[in-house]
Amino acid sequence: MQFKTWVNEFLDLLFPTQCVVCGEWGQGLCLRCFAGSISGLRRFRFALDAGGFLPGLSLGSYVGDLRSLILSAKHDRVLDFSIWLEAVGEVLGVELALDLDPLDEVVVVPLPSHWQRVWRGMLVTPTLAEGVARGCDSANLVASVEDGLFFFSEGGLWTAFKQLWGVGGSGSQRGKSGVSRRGSRRGTMGVRGDFTGKRVILVDDVVTTGATMREGMRVVQLAGGEVVGIICLANLEKTQ
Repeated sequence: MQFKTWVNEFLDLLFPTQCVVCGEWGQGLCLRCFAGSISGLRRFRFALDAGGFLPGLSLGSYVGDLRSLILSAKHDRVLDFSIWLEAVGEVLGVELALDLDPLDEVVVVPLPSHWQRVWRGMLVTPTLAEGVARGCDSANLVASVEDGLFFFSEGGLWTAFKQLWGVGGSGSQRGKSGVSRRGSRRGTMGVRGDFTGKRVILVDDVVTTGATMREGMRVVQLAGGEVVGIICLANLEKTQ
């Protein structure tokens, strides 16, 4: 992270930075757009396969300026959005804590990132989860972060197995229907550790069809945990 900061400072000398949202010169994200990103928090209900709903919270719909900002946070290799991710995570954590029982502790679990993003140091969901846990703590809901989920496709052996036997995996979800996405995600995650008796808040960057979130719920429940809420940077209208 320190090396990336040095690179940013050097590049700022050569090429002045513009806000990724409005284009204002000076910072990768100006104060006005920073404030705008948390001005329309959106509560939604996440439908469960077995019936019922979980409380969900996001910064808003995955459109317009918010979508541009999230894409920059996920894919920009130069600008560092960790401060923004931690700050909005804290805001979301405070707000979701109001819907939960403050007498019980929670574990904030980020959904896993693709190995390429981990390798590049672009850790969106783990950074967001750290902010969420701090927000819950400040709202008197004791919280900790546990990075306990992973995609099987992170491992070279699983990738080799898929190539050898033609097994489908957790590839890109772009262009797939909701049913196809749910099918392609099922069975792609594993769990590190034991979640027995733990109340879990799952964290992701964007929730569209909910396929990845449902797979996260499935493996947490298999490991003995109970998902009590979800947080994301943005979601689509149909996830209400």
